[in-house]
Amino acid sequence: MSVEQEQQMKKVEITIDQAKKAIDHKSAILRLSQNRDFNMIVNEGYFKQEPRRLVLMLADPMQQEEVAQEAILREMGGISYFHEYLRFLTMAGTQAEGAMASHEATREELVEEIG
Repeated sequence: MSVEQEQQMKKVEITIDQAKKAIDHKSAILRLSQNRDFNMIVNEGYFKQEPRRLVLMLADPMQQEEVAQEAILREMGGISYFHEYLRFLTMAGTQAEGAMASHEATREELVEEIG
């Protein structure tokens, strides 16, 4: 096996490993979405009820100081970033599933070339 072929094989193996991890993350999120407790605490509580509470706090006369307003906005940002993170992992897993066959075919071609 040449150095170039060895490097190509390593690159393909790394790509396959990364794709498997992305698929595992997506699967974990899908399992979580089927969990009643996760739905109650995260999907309903954190993603729906907490933003409503924070929006109401923005208008609360006791929360009008700049420091309080900034803290509320940071909390809202945290909710958004976490939601986006879960969405990104799901999307990356879906893309990895679509690309896995191609990665495995590339690996098989390299194995045949190396002989």
